[in-house]
Amino acid sequence: MDMWENTLERYLFLALMQKEFGIAIDKDDLEQAAALRNCIHIYDTWQVFYGATGWERDNPELAYPEYLITNRICREIHGKIWHFSWIDWEAEVIG
Repeated sequence: MDMWENTLERYLFLALMQKEFGIAIDKDDLEQAAALRNCIHIYDTWQVFYGATGWERDNPELAYPEYLITNRICREIHGKIWHFSWIDWEAEVIG
């Protein structure tokens, strides 16, 4: 079963996204929930995140975890690095 068919799983995901990244979406808005899901990328370590995104290369002065966490770009959740791509979000929402 897809999590979008399970109201509880969808609600928990959306609550987590609101708490951690400040993105508030109505639990019944399946289109925006799917768009939000497409903007989340999960990495095993900071080094894997830096390698996959090029963040450290492109933004060396802003590549420390404290900056990324404070500005709701990344979160450490259950030992993983969750990256919310604001660029992807704008592309998904604004089109």
